Amino acid sequence: MKKAIAAIFCLLMITTSLAGCLGGDDGNGGTDNVPDEPELSDWDVYHVESGDELPNCNSETLGRLYYVASATTFEVCLTSGWSFIDIKGADGADGQDGADGQDVDQAYIAELEAEMAILNATIAQLQNNISSMEEELESVDNVIEMYYMNFIQLQNQINSLNSDLANATSCQLAPYAYCAGVDISGMNLSGMNLTGIDLRGANLQNTTFDYATLDGADLRSIVAFNATFIHTGMNSTYLQSAKFNQDRPECGGWCGAATLTNAMLRYADLNNANLYNANLIDVEMPWADLTDAILSHANLYDAALYEADLTDAIFQHANLTDAFLGFADLRGAYLGYADLTDAILYHADLTNAYFRYSTVTNADFFGTTWSNTIWTDGVAYDTNPA
Repeated sequence: MKKAIAAIFCLLMITTSLAGCLGGDDGNGGTDNVPDEPELSDWDVYHVESGDELPNCNSETLGRLYYVASATTFEVCLTSGWSFIDIKGADGADGQDGADGQDVDQAYIAELEAEMAILNATIAQLQNNISSMEEELESVDNVIEMYYMNFIQLQNQINSLNSDLANATSCQLAPYAYCAGVDISGMNLSGMNLTGIDLRGANLQNTTFDYATLDGADLRSIVAFNATFIHTGMNSTYLQSAKFNQDRPECGGWCGAATLTNAMLRYADLNNANLYNANLIDVEMPWADLTDAILSHANLYDAALYEADLTDAIFQHANLTDAFLGFADLRGAYLGYADLTDAILYHADLTNAYFRYSTVTNADFFGTTWSNTIWTDGVAYDTNPA
């Protein structure tokens, strides 16, 4: 009995000693530690936008899997470097043939072809119509071009006629020439015979007419600022509203007086003429009409105004020294501040004339007519107080 128990005990001891060799690894035995294979769920996938963003393939990235978005591919870092992973499988086997299609409907095809033929015929007709219209348009263009050429020809003829007319009517500076409205400013016409010439409204600024003849000429409404008419003959000349000077904004005042010294203006018509500040020394104006004329500040020294019509003329501040105004009509004339020293006014009509502040030293008023005449003292007289 004791021998049987001892045998069983020995068997247990042997079994226990073998248990260490047959059991699992407890983590402490041996020196060769082999790492466990990672499960598929533990293989992380990284993401980059392009291949340029892949990191260096080295020991730190070995085994990493990257998805490259721009190429829609996977790259893995191996010991040989980055490697492309083809995730597409092999081509599968061909499928079974499909069922046969339906037979062609020949009648329907014929119907479609007939409709196509009709459409083609319509298109051809439209093309013919377009071609015909293009021909008609070309014909119309030809007609338009013809009329245009005719128009050009007529226009050239009109221009030629206008040129001939201009040559026929242009100003020729000669006696009795038609030069109305012409601009001859600044020209030197000294000594020319311009008898009867028509210079109505002409621009004569700074023009020289010295010793010229303008007898009977029409100089109405001329503009003659700074012009000179020295010794010029203007007998019986029409000078109504002539401007020998004028106050204008563009001149910054008076533009410049004309010079008419020794000019001959017998029977000239200077009605409403502007002779402000003009030089009229020794001018001859007997029987001239100066009604409403402006002669303020004009120099009329030794001027001859015998029997001249000076009704309502303005002589304010004018120099009439030694002037001869015998038998002149001075009704309503304004001579305030004028200098009439040694002037001769015998038998002149001074009705309603104005002499206040004028100088009348040695002036001759013999036989003059007085009626409501304002004298130098500002008093109205009906008889000669001088």
